[in-house]
Amino acid sequence: AWITEPALSPIRRIIPPFSIPKTSIRIDLAPFFVLLIGTWILTKLKF
Repeated sequence: AWITEPALSPIRRIIPPFSIPKTSIRIDLAPFFVLLIGTWILTKLKF
């Protein structure tokens, strides 16, 4: 993975992965959250 698990675990504590009832779909928002913050930091650094 491009993001290490220790980096995702604190975010998973805030935003736990959730399952959609009656389906086998499991949504983990932690990687998307890291990606969102990462791109935001990059845009801030590029001035």
